Amino acid sequence: MLPDLHDLDSLQILAQNPTTLFLYWHVSERKMKMAEQHFECGWNDLPKRIRLYEITQMDFDGSEARSVRELSVPGHGSCYIRDVAPAAAYVADLGVTNIHNQFIPLLRSNTLTTSWTSPEEAGRLLGPASNESGKFFLALLPEDYGSFSAYSLYEPRS
Repeated sequence: MLPDLHDLDSLQILAQNPTTLFLYWHVSERKMKMAEQHFECGWNDLPKRIRLYEITQMDFDGSEARSVRELSVPGHGSCYIRDVAPAAAYVADLGVTNIHNQFIPLLRSNTLTTSWTSPEEAGRLLGPASNESGKFFLALLPEDYGSFSAYSLYEPRS
């Protein structure tokens, strides 16, 4: 029997542009119930927060980061984070805060690196495209992206 993929925990971070990130998440029913039991209140009553770690050129272990931003997030499962540094690496945690305002992480995202290129390089790679500031953003795809199919099941990589 296949696992219920609708009830998996997930936190994903994507680049909208070089200075804006988009995060979306799904917290499983199991994890919500665990938090409700631990904090003795309903899931909707728990204050949700995102911690964004800037980890450029670091081996991130959760204890140190170049900078940390923490912000309240809505309960609907997604948010934008603006004014991030371009050409930097980020990872995020979704968590809740307790009555002592301590952050308790529940989910960790993938690592994302935003990219800048020169206008000349971007023009060569992408053709004419720019944003309001005249800077260019290059989205890099995984090596095996050409063989990816949304209609196939893939074995997890070991």
